[in-house]
Amino acid sequence: MSLQHAVDTPEGEFINESITATVKFPAEKEYSGRKFYTALLEDGQFKANVSCNTDLFTMHTGKRMQFSVEGKGKGFSMKRKANYNDGAQLGFGDNVSVSPAGEATPGQQAATEHSASVQAHPTPAPAQQRTSASVEGVTVGMAINKAVDLAIAEGNAQWNNGQRVKELASDLIRIAHDLQAGNLSIPANAPEDRDDAVPF
Repeated sequence: MSLQHAVDTPEGEFINESITATVKFPAEKEYSGRKFYTALLEDGQFKANVSCNTDLFTMHTGKRMQFSVEGKGKGFSMKRKANYNDGAQLGFGDNVSVSPAGEATPGQQAATEHSASVQAHPTPAPAQQRTSASVEGVTVGMAINKAVDLAIAEGNAQWNNGQRVKELASDLIRIAHDLQAGNLSIPANAPEDRDDAVPF
């Protein structure tokens, strides 16, 4: 499982597949006399703070690792916790194991470098469509994969220089950017006119 899927898991639900990410900023903390360990997991533009009762992070600082649960406890040891300060939070139980995941792909590396550059030199996002230079490599890769699936499902028999795949991928990227900007669709049964309606 990519870190993106873990971050997209609804709050409070368990994560049943392995997570691959780079470990950053490990720390030992204490609360009510109990020690616990934290780190930032990063994969391209996706980030999540993670906490654990055992130190799974310090010896893997700066390395790309895979976190997984096998056997007893599988499915109940990695959990999507509630966001904190708009940041995704994960909780790892005692049954989580860690192993090397190899180097990041060029797309993932490019996305990580782009993300770091944006954080160091933030610029206002353009109001209209983004240019191809500002689209994350990981986002492009996932959009192309899904676009190929959609093109096949449509029955497109001609390649036509990938034009249909490009159109579909572009639409998917625009949708992703719109959602990231907070422009969510309103559910059909949303209580818009109720006084007790809670905004998203």
